[in-house]
Amino acid sequence: ITHPTSPSQVLPQYYNHAALSTHGTLLNWHVALLDFQPSPRRRLGAVILVNALPPGLRMSRVFDLKGSSRNRSASDKDKAKECPLLKDNDLRAMTSPLQLHPKACGALRERLRADCELLMSLDLMDYSLLLGVAEGVPEEDLRALGLQGPGHSAALSGPGPPMSPGMSFRRPLYNVFPAAEEGRIYACAIIDVLQKYTMKKKAE
Repeated sequence: ITHPTSPSQVLPQYYNHAALSTHGTLLNWHVALLDFQPSPRRRLGAVILVNALPPGLRMSRVFDLKGSSRNRSASDKDKAKECPLLKDNDLRAMTSPLQLHPKACGALRERLRADCELLMSLDLMDYSLLLGVAEGVPEEDLRALGLQGPGHSAALSGPGPPMSPGMSFRRPLYNVFPAAEEGRIYACAIIDVLQKYTMKKKAE
């Protein structure tokens, strides 16, 4: 996997942001950076990431959102899947909008604002908000997620990746938010952040 932006330049600031932010972060966890040289003239890098959405929640739909309309519609083949990956135009075309519980809006808004400010400062712009929709979540699962009461936001926590040898911190691995509709949950993550804002992207 090759990257136009060097992960070794981006990830230290990413980790500082994740460790110090008082609002938490929606940025997808990057847990390992691999650098190898298969030939004298070729050098490759790869990044290992945590799943963007909680594996314990069964998603009925997933949206990859960029805030654009150009080429942002899912194919008929994708729409026919059991859990379709939809895009911006598919969300706009919905007759029944997705509604976040009002009391959870502030937490999501603050995390988005802080994360986008970091990415903008790094000249990163080709990222997406991955939004998973879980329907009919039983009450016991809501309690397990920390969403017992109305308007709660929750995070499935675990030890964060080490910032340096011998140093670690605890930050949420996943972000889940209640919907206005009973029994529905939204899981969010910002993904695909390692894309530089080049002239080609400006032209798009």
